[in-house]
Amino acid sequence: MNETDILRYDRYTIVLHWAVGFCVVLLWVMAEGAELLPKGPLRLSIWSVHVLTGFLLALLLLVRIAWRVTGGRRLPPAERGVSHMAAVFVHGLLYVLLIAVVGLGIANVFGHGFPLFGIWRFPRLWDRPVQHFIAGWHGTVANVIMIIVLIHVAAVAFHSLILKDHILRRMMPGSRRFPR
Repeated sequence: MNETDILRYDRYTIVLHWAVGFCVVLLWVMAEGAELLPKGPLRLSIWSVHVLTGFLLALLLLVRIAWRVTGGRRLPPAERGVSHMAAVFVHGLLYVLLIAVVGLGIANVFGHGFPLFGIWRFPRLWDRPVQHFIAGWHGTVANVIMIIVLIHVAAVAFHSLILKDHILRRMMPGSRRFPR
């Protein structure tokens, strides 16, 4: 199979895919790293960037879903049978979990009354027990997403390195122009 024979998603789908993926990994790393730091300005700054990146993820997710529903390029399945059903299930699950983690994150920010960079504080909308419950679920869903992302990456590596079926190239920009 040569370079021009490989079917690819359109550039917007590709950019949105990688932007969402980057935000998800960055958010998880920031959260895990911030927890290791003592309370203070650095920790508050990391959490503030985490919150702003979370709002960016919410926006990217809305745009990605709207683009997928209205204009994104559809490719034929890379596989058939059980592998295809598993891929469809995992992608659907990721969308559901991403929506959940973003919703829980926003609820957590408002439940906490988060002090963004110590300059502006989100209003606190509920009491501590509710906020702790939401924060716990937000962290749990984020960890589940990361596990699924690792499985997703492992599946792509298996396809690329073992099956050599060019599945990763579907989500990579190519040398030829994309249809809009």
